[in-house]
Amino acid sequence: MGSNDRKAKLSVVDYIKTDRELLIATVDLLLHILKKQREMEIDKPVIIERLSTTFSDFETNFSESIETDKKLSEELRIWTYKTYEYEKEKNVSVLRQLINEGYLTFTEIERYVVCPVCGSPSIRALFICPFCGSFKVNTTEIVQHTVCGFTDAKVKFWSKDELVCPSCGLRVKEEDLKILGRIFICENCNRTFRNPSIRFECLNYNTTLHSPKYKFDPLESKVRKIYGYNITKKGERLIFSDTILIDALSLLLSSYPDVIIFRGGDTKNFMEETFKIKELEFSAIIIKGTKAVALDVVGEEAIPFLVKAGVVSRTSMIYLLIVHPDSLRTLADLEKMHSNVRIVNALELSLDKLKDLVVSILSN
Repeated sequence: MGSNDRKAKLSVVDYIKTDRELLIATVDLLLHILKKQREMEIDKPVIIERLSTTFSDFETNFSESIETDKKLSEELRIWTYKTYEYEKEKNVSVLRQLINEGYLTFTEIERYVVCPVCGSPSIRALFICPFCGSFKVNTTEIVQHTVCGFTDAKVKFWSKDELVCPSCGLRVKEEDLKILGRIFICENCNRTFRNPSIRFECLNYNTTLHSPKYKFDPLESKVRKIYGYNITKKGERLIFSDTILIDALSLLLSSYPDVIIFRGGDTKNFMEETFKIKELEFSAIIIKGTKAVALDVVGEEAIPFLVKAGVVSRTSMIYLLIVHPDSLRTLADLEKMHSNVRIVNALELSLDKLKDLVVSILSN
């Protein structure tokens, strides 16, 4: 069995743990979707905005080209994940695994046109006269002169700075014109029509794949999809099981000198040796010098952490709880009861914020 076969059998959690950037990106992605989903307070799919993570870095490339302009990409801000090229991008494979394993659901939100050559979504539509091929096309109203009954495009009533009926020659007031509808008119050949020809122009002027102001026919264009995502209850339990969240935090803190991290059963040993307290286990204990932070990730069951906070209050460490939004009310008074307890709402959390908070506590 080859290495690819073995990798394919890994669960998404096992797989992302083999790649530092992918683990951090996945945790931030799940937290982002959870936050947006809770903010909307309805079961509406979350369109993933451009994140400063592995996910968005890969997704700036809509096609095989790496030429998509960064500035234009950031202005668009909304990106999709390429379902047609799952096998080519590991982060997209992770999204599919998260869906397949029941952590996320997804649905198509809309579709949009991209340049068929460079893949840029930054394009504009051009109306073209079907008679002479000119780009000088405008919309105008079809009006009827109520005095004589003459009907034509409104632009043909303008003579210098006033309205004059081309048929009867009378000066016309706006109230003398009955609007019947709208139509296109070509400034070049003066013809009117209901359906102009359409061409697209790519605004990605920095690419070397085509000339500036590259134009293409709608039938030549490519269509991409935008998906919306929802995190499931299983996905929420994955975050608040503390496994991948603490793994990702540990990776971020590993670059800080003199920071020691205990996990799981090792936190029991630390508590017994340092504070003579047995059978007390945390998601992690993070130490720097004489400062220590005990950290727990709290799911929907909050009661056990009330008891643990009382025990920890007899120590010199800070007790930091990352709390599921549904448990906030239960734990809200802990900070008032115990000066060494800190409560963090998961909806206000990103890995960088959590890392900065821990470093700040250890440094003060």
